[in-house]
Amino acid sequence: MIDTFRVGTQNRRLLERLLRGPVFNHEIRDLGILNHSGRISDVRRVARDHGLDVTAERITRGAWMYRIVPLPEPDRPRGLWEKIKGFLGGMK
Repeated sequence: MIDTFRVGTQNRRLLERLLRGPVFNHEIRDLGILNHSGRISDVRRVARDHGLDVTAERITRGAWMYRIVPLPEPDRPRGLWEKIKGFLGGMK
């Protein structure tokens, strides 16, 4: 997942930081990322392809905490076999 973004880009820096644990919006600014909501959306899009999501939790007025969490089971991407077994029906 991390290889999706080029080294040194804002998206890569944000993803690397999120993988270490929760991060506050002011910490994201400290990484040199001013449009953090846009970068969160980019990282969230990639994370969902890997069964993860980026959540946002309001801590105080103006302070938000972001973290990576697993997607609920029905939203997780499925492997090829799960995708086709319903299509194949009773075939063995």
